[in-house]
Amino acid sequence: MASFSEQLQNAFNLHHHRAVPDIIDFRCGKMTLGSNGTTVTADPRKGRIVVKTDAEGCLHFTWSERNAANPEEDLMIFPGDATFVRVEAAKNNAKNNRVFALRFTETKKMHFFWMQEPSKDKDDEYLRKINEKFNGESAEAAAPTNANPMDQASLLALFEVCNAALDLCLCF
Repeated sequence: MASFSEQLQNAFNLHHHRAVPDIIDFRCGKMTLGSNGTTVTADPRKGRIVVKTDAEGCLHFTWSERNAANPEEDLMIFPGDATFVRVEAAKNNAKNNRVFALRFTETKKMHFFWMQEPSKDKDDEYLRKINEKFNGESAEAAAPTNANPMDQASLLALFEVCNAALDLCLCF
């Protein structure tokens, strides 16, 4: 069995040094739903959507201005909680026919976006990839290949060692 310090180091490395790949990243503006509930207006700013997994394994859907350091919107997505769909009603709009909606399943809340990629060739690919991530279908692809996860017995042993060390510290 590994020493206490080796177990702590392994746990630290597993938790803090995971690869955090950006899953999907593309140019997309956001839109505002009008007070009538049926009209959306495009925000003219240049934006981007990034769908990524953080170090704890949580999936985030973010929107930011392209040159911003931090996202303006950061929505945590749970498997099966949301879908990213094309707004069919916008298909015949001459000005902007590449409108998409992030729709939450339970609350029915929707966020609207307009594609800013120059070509529409990858629109369907972005839709597919985002919805796969939302449904947890390709979670294995995001997992780090060099991770050596601890099994339950090792994790319990680590907790016991930590508790024993804490007990020793409290005695002094």
